[in-house]
Amino acid sequence: MNITNMNNRNTAIIFTFMFVAILAGVGWYYFAIQKGVKETPTVSEEHPSPPTQATTTPETKLYRNEEWGFEFEYPEGWKVKENSVRTSSSKFNLTLSPLEGPYQPNPPILFNIVTSDFGDYTFQNLDKVISEINIDGIIGERYDYKLGNMQRISILLPFDDLRIIFGAGKGYEDTFNQIIASFKFLK
Repeated sequence: MNITNMNNRNTAIIFTFMFVAILAGVGWYYFAIQKGVKETPTVSEEHPSPPTQATTTPETKLYRNEEWGFEFEYPEGWKVKENSVRTSSSKFNLTLSPLEGPYQPNPPILFNIVTSDFGDYTFQNLDKVISEINIDGIIGERYDYKLGNMQRISILLPFDDLRIIFGAGKGYEDTFNQIIASFKFLK
């Protein structure tokens, strides 16, 4: 495959992913805002936190997912929504966004467990700065790049035969880094 076809394919995958995220955001906006449906976080009912939350601070909540085997802290004023992005390559995903503030069609922070081929190919042809990152003992790559007119941060980690993509807009880098610093795999 020549470089032009690879660049076109990579661009098509990225735009498809962004289109799905925008479509999910528009759908959420229509149902949550237009219909007056109030969204509630899924943290406590589906994935209860352990009885002792000694590691959390008063300003954070703990998200724990036994099925996929991980947990992390996130800011008190944020909501977590599961599986809001539906694609054939996404096995499970979370979006995190502030409870208050202007409507955002793209979630500020996204965690996505994807097929290995999607994860390995997604960032291949981007103009990016790559650095190594260690998240709870697992070595991955951090990518800093520009997509359209947006500065983005993404982390790609191996996860058995899948991959985890953590992503955020550069404007949410501090919150993203706090979440990533608290991320733990359940052993």
